[in-house]
Amino acid sequence: MWSTPAFVHVVRHSLASEMFDLVPAKVEFNDEGVLKSIQLGVEHSNVSVVKNVNGAKLNDFIVSRINR
Repeated sequence: MWSTPAFVHVVRHSLASEMFDLVPAKVEFNDEGVLKSIQLGVEHSNVSVVKNVNGAKLNDFIVSRINR
């Protein structure tokens, strides 16, 4: 996906909370890399899941950082 680098940058940015509703989650895989479980909204999470995106703010953020 062409936007993956930009998306990863934005999610880790200090303004991410204005663009995304994030939910903490714990994801576990077995030894073969197959998904074992997903638990949303738990303590000791190892990932954040994007629940909702404010597309207008995300677009403004990405466009404002394009070198012109």
